[in-house]
Amino acid sequence: MYPKRAGGSSVNPPGADPFLDSPAGANDPLTVPTQLVPARIGALAALFAAAPGPDALTVTLPDGPAAKAWAGVDAATVPAELPAGWRVLEADDPWSRPETWKLWADLVAAEREGEAPRAEQRAGLALLARAHGRAQDAWGHFGTLTAAPEWAAAVLPYLLPGAPASARATRGGDPGVLPPGVVLAPLVPPSHPGAQPGDVEVLDAEVRGVRIGEARVALRVRLETGGVQVDVEHLGGGPARLFVLLPEPEGFEIRVEYNDWMVQDTLRQPLEVRLEPDAPPVSLWGRFLERPPLLPRGPAGRLPAQLALGGLALEVAAEDPDRALLDAAAAQLERLLGIAVRVHAAGESASEDADAGWSGTRVRLSAGAERAALLRGIASAAEAYLLGREG
Repeated sequence: MYPKRAGGSSVNPPGADPFLDSPAGANDPLTVPTQLVPARIGALAALFAAAPGPDALTVTLPDGPAAKAWAGVDAATVPAELPAGWRVLEADDPWSRPETWKLWADLVAAEREGEAPRAEQRAGLALLARAHGRAQDAWGHFGTLTAAPEWAAAVLPYLLPGAPASARATRGGDPGVLPPGVVLAPLVPPSHPGAQPGDVEVLDAEVRGVRIGEARVALRVRLETGGVQVDVEHLGGGPARLFVLLPEPEGFEIRVEYNDWMVQDTLRQPLEVRLEPDAPPVSLWGRFLERPPLLPRGPAGRLPAQLALGGLALEVAAEDPDRALLDAAAAQLERLLGIAVRVHAAGESASEDADAGWSGTRVRLSAGAERAALLRGIASAAEAYLLGREG
């Protein structure tokens, strides 16, 4: 039953503890203290549970806070459960709904009251920023989750590979099995610490082992000075079909898109990718140009004097169809910033302001993409001021 040493004695006879009773046994590689076996088995089980398998998800991010936050996640990390109140993020264009502005204001207000970043609020703000197209705000909030790997695991799939809001992270921050034809909307990689708005760095981020149907794929996002590239590679399993929306850096506008180096007739639409086993990766490319700044950016934690003294007026057309949404957004901004924020029809506001001697900041909200960009900029600037982050 027990192995024998030369001379016939058992290595570990029943009832003997060689580590306590025999000095020689302490250095014997065949000697196992019986009372430590369960503890060692438990430790080994935990080690193997945390060790990634050959098909496990792996993520590579540029050095910085986001990479440090992700480093705390291992294969055994159970993601936090997203609150039911965040389900509004699953709607199409969630920021077109008044309840999204309220959720955002609630999270900012709760976070502002704390002395240090709190994981749940920052996770929610990261997801809200992602839904708003504010990539660096999303990565900035994600980078505060270093001490909360369960929240990092819950959030990352929405940032990279850009899983749909209806997906739910599984153990280790894996987005789970995504359906064939899924639309992925990855963010541009997180900037290095100290980068300023408008800077374009050469950055890479990659996720490997994403499951789409029966296939496993890799997705790499590369930001360069003139464009953004997404490479999608087949790693194993059957064929895969998916769509990728090219990420657009803040302050820049994609003007030309290519799908496997074929120029596209449309812009800002998900590009179809079909992958076969052993086929080369498919490359998607978007060439961008800088947008003129729509809003001035002040130091984090400081409200521009004209805003602080005179408030903010959002000027819209007389019969603007989004008036109710803009009124809701203005109410939340007023609540957070502690200044007057109002929505006026063009022409009416000018005469009223002149009569009252008003000297605040007026922002004209034209329709379409420029309006969306202005509202993103206002929300981003409000976060920078209220939470003291560098914007």
